[in-house]
Amino acid sequence: MFDKFNFVKRRGNLKYWILYLVSTKPMNGAEVMDEIERHSFGMWRPSPGSVYPALEQLEADGLVIRNEDGRYAATEQGKEELGITSAEFSRSPKTVSGIVDEIESMVMYLSDVMPVQPEDSKLNVTRLENVVSKINELISKWSGENADNKN
Repeated sequence: MFDKFNFVKRRGNLKYWILYLVSTKPMNGAEVMDEIERHSFGMWRPSPGSVYPALEQLEADGLVIRNEDGRYAATEQGKEELGITSAEFSRSPKTVSGIVDEIESMVMYLSDVMPVQPEDSKLNVTRLENVVSKINELISKWSGENADNKN
């Protein structure tokens, strides 16, 4: 049943698990083990005998640094190894299209959350109306500018 999870246990992948985790926030070895167990839904918990040597190797390779508090963090070189650049690491959309995608996702999320949190939803109706009004102003302004550019 769980044969598909065997890829998680391959020793070569541990380096990438650790590197990914410490790129999200600094962690010590015990926290890394806990997070891998959590991410694998309890299917795998690497041993200290695997995690700590991997951390030492990642540090020797310049992919992580060990902070004074004993937690490891990914270096820029480590993030590059994962294919994460500083610009990509930011979760904020960088284009109008990306922002509109994010707004669409948030509207869908609101439609799921509002029915299960009606009291909170009622308290925020005015705020939502203000947001809609501001978006409508932007659309009107952009539509007007766009129409002027066509003439």
